[in-house]
Order: sequence, then structure tokens, then C-alpha cells
Amino acid sequence: MGDHPGFDMISYRTDGETRLIEVKGRAQSGNIDISENEWSAACNHREKYWLYVVYNCAIASPRPITINDPLGACSQNQGYVLEETEILGIQNKDYHTGDFDVFY
Repeated sequence: MGDHPGFDMISYRTDGETRLIEVKGRAQSGNIDISENEWSAACNHREKYWLYVVYNCAIASPRPITINDPLGACSQNQGYVLEETEILGIQNKDYHTGDFDVFY
């Protein structure tokens, strides 16, 4: 992997799944900008690629949302901006169950 793989971290989960995770945070709310390099990685690693969006980073109760295969999940996969309404509409079950990755 090069210096700019298009994601922030790799997670090896206890169930054997590997996730390539891009994390985006917003102090409150709003749209998310995705770089061309990140979209390219999402395209090349479809099922392994995850976008973790964390809203309300500036307060004590942040709101994490996970999206598997954002390229396939988003209707506007032509551009590099994901609208907040779309993100909230396609959030994955992980948000509801609390089944998040643990990093050491």
C-alpha cells in the first residue's frame, strides 16, 4: 500500500472480516467531502470499504454512523460530496446495535 491508500485505517474484526475505514467528522452536522483518492479506494474495495461519519464531534455525545460500500450505497456516486440527508438515510445497522470496531 502506498502513502495515500484512500482510507484511514484497517480493522481486523474478531469475526474474520477486514474493514478499510475512512473516518469523517463534523463538529455538528453537514455534508461530507470525499476525495478522489478515497472514492477510488471505495470503488476498488467495495465490500471491504467502510465510511465512518461522526456527527457532533464538538460535544460530549458524538453520533457515529457507518456506511458499508458507500459507492454502492449512495445515489450521488458521481460526485465527491455526500449530503447529510443521504448519509442519515443509508446508515448501517452498526449504528443501531452499537457493534463498532474496537482499536487497540
